[in-house]
Amino acid sequence: MGRPFEITQSTDTKLNHAFGKDYVTTPSTDPNIYSNIMNYGSININGRNLGDVWKTMPNQKITSGQISFMINEINIQKSGVDALNYYFGVGNQPGVPVEKRDEK
Repeated sequence: MGRPFEITQSTDTKLNHAFGKDYVTTPSTDPNIYSNIMNYGSININGRNLGDVWKTMPNQKITSGQISFMINEINIQKSGVDALNYYFGVGNQPGVPVEKRDEK
């Protein structure tokens, strides 16, 4: 499973890169993205440093989109798909990299 600030695997984890370690949410982003277990405390979302946020709200959540991604992975692996077909065919698409804007 990818980190929401690196890759978008579902619409409920979508973030847009502003600059440096700063990201902004979209209308589809889960409101609990601040406490998502796949984030790092060193990034900022909507101007809030996650390390500071986690002092009062632990990072222990995942989104329904992330759960669906994991369940799909498990089902694909349980079906016995060989590694070559998995990586080049039926495997979960890894997601879309978060677009990085040129820093000015």
